[in-house]
Amino acid sequence: MTKGLLVSRKKKEKLLKEKLKIRTDESKSNFYEYKRIYEKLIIKAKTAFYKREFESATGNSKKTWDLLREATKLGNKSVNSNLPSRRCDEQYIRNCQWL
Repeated sequence: MTKGLLVSRKKKEKLLKEKLKIRTDESKSNFYEYKRIYEKLIIKAKTAFYKREFESATGNSKKTWDLLREATKLGNKSVNSNLPSRRCDEQYIRNCQWL
């Protein structure tokens, strides 16, 4: 995050505390108005960041795919299952051992 976004985040948090403490319509509208502006800034910053990164990754397919995974939040290349694996001795499931 840039210094400007950090300052904006602090201001948004300050407005949130004010909204929760005072509980007036004015403080509520101030917070939501600033929150919309802050979210637009975040989207623009992410767009600019990924645009620069993709431009620098031109011709490098590995880096491009890593950026795509990061941007779409697909995670790691390998898929890890939370299910336990089993080893079966025979054809039937009754003789399986859990690893």
